[in-house]
Order: sequence, then structure tokens, then C-alpha cells
Amino acid sequence: MKAASNNPLQPLERFFYWLLLIFSGAVIYQAVNISGVESLNSAGSMPIGAGLALGISALVILIGSYRRQPPQLSGLLDQLRVFRERHLPGEVLVFSALCIAYVIGMEYLGFYPCTLIFLACSMIYLMRGRVLYALLIAGGSLLFIYALFSLVFRVYLP
Repeated sequence: MKAASNNPLQPLERFFYWLLLIFSGAVIYQAVNISGVESLNSAGSMPIGAGLALGISALVILIGSYRRQPPQLSGLLDQLRVFRERHLPGEVLVFSALCIAYVIGMEYLGFYPCTLIFLACSMIYLMRGRVLYALLIAGGSLLFIYALFSLVFRVYLP
């Protein structure tokens, strides 16, 4: 294992470990609400086990993080800036916004129009503005999705 001085914490790393610990508690809570804990073969036993494994792992890593040096940054805003640059490049932010818009738009436009818009915008962004080619790919993809679900699986998509 590396010495603490050779392996300083990354920006917001300890915060992430706290989030994992909280998330594992939420997983365990939801798993208990599935069916209670009547026996080892109940429906919630596997998610409880996964939540416990996640929680114990997060706790061990979190405790170990207090032996490591904090990042050499001036404050929280500096840590947020470095974290965003390293882990959230522009593409991730753009596609996160597109996914949120897709989910919201699905309620108002329906599956097929919203999917066409999502695919077209995604392709135009990825192809750096080659609009006609992106629209052809998005339209072809939508036709394939329509054929697959309507003709093969016989599932109605609104």
C-alpha cells in the first residue's frame, strides 16, 4: 500500500465516500421495505446484502481517507473547479442536459418524436454540426426502433 504522503486525496474524494455511505444506507432502507426481513431467501435479502457490502466498503475507505493528506488546493471552490475539469468534461454536461430534456419531453411529445429530437441533437453535437448526416442516422435509428418494437415485439410505445 502507498504511504499517505505519496497518495494525497483527490478533490472532493472524501465527500464522495460520504455519499457512498449515505447511498448504502438508502439501499438498505429500500431493501427492507421491499418485503421486510422474514428470512434469508426473502425478496429483500439480496439488496440488503449488496447495501451492507457497499456500506462496509465505503466505511473502511472513508476511515482510511483520514490518514491521507488533503488535496493541495486553496478551498472548496478550487476543489470544485478541479473536480469538474477532471471528471465532468463538456460532453458529460451536454449529454446530461440532453437526457434530462429527453425525460421531460417524453411526457409532452411522446416516445417517437422525443426520441427523434434526442437522437438528432446528440448526433449533431457528436458530429460537430454535420446536420444532414446526423438527421439521416437519427431517422434511420428511429425507423429501426419502430420496426423492432412494433413489428417484432408487438409493443405499443406512446
